[in-house]
Amino acid sequence: MSALATAPAEQRTQADRAAAVAQLYMQKTPRAEIAQALDVSRAQVDKLLSELFAEGMPQLMRRSMTDAQVRAIHTAYLRGGSIDELAAAIGFHGSAVRRQMRKKKLPLRRELAAGKTPAHAEQQLITALLMARVHELRQARGLTVEQLAHESDLTMSTLQYLDGTLRDPRLSTVLRLCRGLGTTAAELAGDLPLPVERRPRLARAGASG
Repeated sequence: MSALATAPAEQRTQADRAAAVAQLYMQKTPRAEIAQALDVSRAQVDKLLSELFAEGMPQLMRRSMTDAQVRAIHTAYLRGGSIDELAAAIGFHGSAVRRQMRKKKLPLRRELAAGKTPAHAEQQLITALLMARVHELRQARGLTVEQLAHESDLTMSTLQYLDGTLRDPRLSTVLRLCRGLGTTAAELAGDLPLPVERRPRLARAGASG
């Protein structure tokens, strides 16, 4: 009879839990999901893994998301997708993707809508999708942001301004970006959603109430 079989029940439970943690970890399950699956705290999972590593269990190399992956998930999310489902499809956890989005200052949908009119939120969403497409094409062509600015005859501050504020770009700016990317307006913006929200009308000076 094995030593485990004759061990107290509490010790056997601990051994079973460690084995389950090890199995899920080797299947590349995120630690937060291991904790949820086994109904234990994240701290307990971390402690068990530390003990398993000390006993010789190999540590998996952590994969890091590329900028292109983060931006692709963000674009799909802005179009209505779920961050958690999109992240899981390429083997990452949704919380890790959200952290990367915050680091890159990529807006979430609730941030676009907060304190703004529906028309303003809609315009920012469209600009966010446009800039995501710009980044996608820029990376596909092997251009740095500086090179794109030079080829488009735009300043770095203009690109950073559009990325940071999501203001409605001028048509001339969009066309300059097309030139810098060596593409057409149709390829750059052809699949963007059309605005449907009405902008609030400004009262004309001198209009009677």
